[in-house]
Amino acid sequence: MTVQSAEAVTQVLGKITARYMKVDPETLLPQTNLVQRDLGSLEIMRIVGHLRKAGIRAEVMELAAKPTLEDWTQHLLGILPADELVTRLR
Repeated sequence: MTVQSAEAVTQVLGKITARYMKVDPETLLPQTNLVQRDLGSLEIMRIVGHLRKAGIRAEVMELAAKPTLEDWTQHLLGILPADELVTRLR
């Protein structure tokens, strides 16, 4: 895996997350604590639903435990390769 591919996953996750949070994706940095930016449990459930519809196994507790795009990227990269994640999420 390359740094660029991990960044691509983070970027796609940022766009998805921003959509549910109703914020500009440019304001969500990879290391931003999303809960401190008002990401709630309802939004996390919606994001998990989005991931599951894309065929990506994710759990609310896993995302809530480490609520940064950087941590979510690392978690998802443990499930699928970066190119597969980006393809499924776009």
